Amino acid sequence: MEDHKPEWYAQARKGPFGNEKFTMRHADNVIRRIQEDQQGAKSYSGKRLPVQLLAVASFIVLLGLGVFFLNGRFLGNESSNPAQTEVSSHFTEAELQRNADQVMQSLLGKTYPLDHREWLKEQQQIFYSYQKGEDSAYIWINYETGELVQTKMSTILTAAEIDAEMKTRAEEIKGKLGYANDSAYEVLRYVEYDVTQHSGVKIENNFRAEKWRIGFVNGEFDYASATLEASAVSEEMRQAGEEALKVLRGNGGDEELSLVFRAMDKDQDTLTLQYGSKVSVTFDTVTRRIEQISDTNPRASDKTDPKQLTVLDRELSLIDGDRLREKAAPLLTKIFSVADVGGYSLLKRDQEPGNLTFHKLGSPEITVYYDSDLTIWKVKEDLPASQS
Repeated sequence: MEDHKPEWYAQARKGPFGNEKFTMRHADNVIRRIQEDQQGAKSYSGKRLPVQLLAVASFIVLLGLGVFFLNGRFLGNESSNPAQTEVSSHFTEAELQRNADQVMQSLLGKTYPLDHREWLKEQQQIFYSYQKGEDSAYIWINYETGELVQTKMSTILTAAEIDAEMKTRAEEIKGKLGYANDSAYEVLRYVEYDVTQHSGVKIENNFRAEKWRIGFVNGEFDYASATLEASAVSEEMRQAGEEALKVLRGNGGDEELSLVFRAMDKDQDTLTLQYGSKVSVTFDTVTRRIEQISDTNPRASDKTDPKQLTVLDRELSLIDGDRLREKAAPLLTKIFSVADVGGYSLLKRDQEPGNLTFHKLGSPEITVYYDSDLTIWKVKEDLPASQS
């Protein structure tokens, strides 16, 4: 950050943005300043981080620094006395805290009351903990340079606090999910940054309502999901799902359609029809092809018992590939339109026993999951390895 010191410190000394409305432009500026200082850095594009995982991650970082909470009191490597006289810094306590406040305002669009401050002499850092209800911000500043070292923050935003452009895009995706008239939602914002990771700032905005979720990472669409009414499924797709279950089970079963779930990301868009509590059929909503069909694993309980698992592994290892090919042929032909099952080779791609992948160059791969008596309980189609 040396190249950006004048702008960064001058802005920090002026304090937060005041009453100016926060927009993603502010966050983008912070992201750009940090990423420009990390030559060759790539934007981090991880998955959603639930609140529980955020809390665990924060604790792990604190533990790694030798810092943790005990009986409501903050403890660290150094004395719990936060007096600056214990360290030598070019900045005053007020200047360092203004830097921390500026980071929080820039990335969250708001500030929380300071809950705790701790000087970490061994790391040459000062740690700030801000809390307001369930919202929090943990910020580590290098007290020698005044630069941001690490931060983890979370907050809940109302629709009025969200950038207009992102809100418009979320509304469009929400309509695509089937909830065009549903406007009640809140947004969970998570912010992560660690200078040692060379991955830039990660800002997640997770729009959520009772029956749908939409997520953005650094302003880019990341995922969307929704629970839909059974009426949202076409009769053609419903029939295809029921026929596929008949082929898998050898009979129709008595479960009724109980749940419809749609999931989208940047690469795929699927619709899952669930029958009863565990039986499901997943379609590609664009091609209308079945991607996966799954029944209850008949030996799932055995996997919790080490002795039974050993026996199961031995039984599954004795399964002959030709017997599996013969048993799976009707499924692959009727459900996945495989014309020549014999032309596929069998590959073991998963370390877990009880599944084999049917592979043929230029064709989708199909993985079959089975029990020791050759009961097939799940079949999943994937793109060819060269296109994965």
